[in-house]
Amino acid sequence: MKWLGLIAALSSGLPAPCARADDRFDVALGVTSDYVLRGLTQTQGDAAVQADLHWQHDDTWVAGVWMSTMNPRRGRGPTSEFDLYAGASRNLGDDWRASLMAVHYVFPQDSARLRWDYDELIASVGFRDLLIGTVAWSPNASGFGGGQIASERRAISYELMGHWPLRQRWLASAGAGYYDLHDLFDTGYVYWSVGVTFDWAPWKATLARYGTNDQAKALYGEAITQDRWAAGITWQFGGAIR
Repeated sequence: MKWLGLIAALSSGLPAPCARADDRFDVALGVTSDYVLRGLTQTQGDAAVQADLHWQHDDTWVAGVWMSTMNPRRGRGPTSEFDLYAGASRNLGDDWRASLMAVHYVFPQDSARLRWDYDELIASVGFRDLLIGTVAWSPNASGFGGGQIASERRAISYELMGHWPLRQRWLASAGAGYYDLHDLFDTGYVYWSVGVTFDWAPWKATLARYGTNDQAKALYGEAITQDRWAAGITWQFGGAIR
């Protein structure tokens, strides 16, 4: 679940790691054995290099760019993804926090048959740093599925993710979601993930298992949707600018 880290930072009921009235820039560089989005591999099971650069003001405003190498389908298609995002969050009492983020997805090498670029509006509500519910709505999603091509259609996903601190630097997580693609393919599918993270700042290592239901397999085929493991490591650095 790609936006897990950033949405967790925005939606956590705990204060953000920067002092009030500070501007903060953060950078993350990483590699993963498989780039998985909503249960579907975006690299056909191969590794991907990823990076994030974002600015955060107080514990409210954030803007940045996220990128990854990719190879979603055999043949011609995009080989990289750039996500431009901006958002805001606010406390809802002592334990709850809400966030709203706009994302523009750019695929510079998309194919002539299908324009991959699209937009999403992502709303999240988090209880402390333990539970996050997310809804992501797109007005112009496109894709291949069920032997057909659909362009510039509405799509919406619903996700629930939980986090459980383990001993010392370990964190367990589990989540599930439903991707509503009725405007594209007259159906939708369920996806899920379970994982564990070891946080040894500035390094973070994650091992996760991803899966989907049979409807996803009917849409996209077994190779893209089969249950899979993915391991990744990220190096994060940055600091406050007064």
